[in-house]
Amino acid sequence: MQKYMLTENDVMPDLDNSRAPPGILGSVRQAATSLWECVLERLRSVRPWSEFMDCSRLSLPTKAEVFGRVTRNLSAFRSNYIALLLVVSLYYLVTHLVFTVCMGACVLAWQWYRSRTEPCFMGNTEIGPVQAYAILTLVTLIVFYMTSGRDVMFWFVLIGSVVVLAHASLRVPDEDPDTSAVSSTMATYFRMPI
Repeated sequence: MQKYMLTENDVMPDLDNSRAPPGILGSVRQAATSLWECVLERLRSVRPWSEFMDCSRLSLPTKAEVFGRVTRNLSAFRSNYIALLLVVSLYYLVTHLVFTVCMGACVLAWQWYRSRTEPCFMGNTEIGPVQAYAILTLVTLIVFYMTSGRDVMFWFVLIGSVVVLAHASLRVPDEDPDTSAVSSTMATYFRMPI
């Protein structure tokens, strides 16, 4: 029997090393790190909230203005809309804890299976990758249904899209010389009033 001796890296892992530790915790840490970096990158490009919430820039659009306003405001305030949707999703995750915990357990089960190197057995029968993924998918769908995931997703999508599209269509976009030139050229081409 071989004794295992702890090294300094076993007790205190090297955080400067970009390679995540093996196993499920390593893959979860790596996914969380990349997600966090993406969120931080988006939050750095958020326009000032005073500009986003400026009520003097809100007005009812005409039918011809709606599409132009939505496209310009979606590109101008993309990061603000993402931050707003993150707040709404955090609200839903906190207020629906059973859904959050169960879906987190499903994500951990998927990560656990993907990080396995040895075959998986159920009793004495070896389970292949196709069967394992089918079982994981079935269990995830059942858990999603049993925890009212449909309701959570429906209200999240509904509230998120209504808030984003209402703001994008009601706010008068900033006049950008490049954007207005392109929109006037397109309006001339399609014979649409601006």
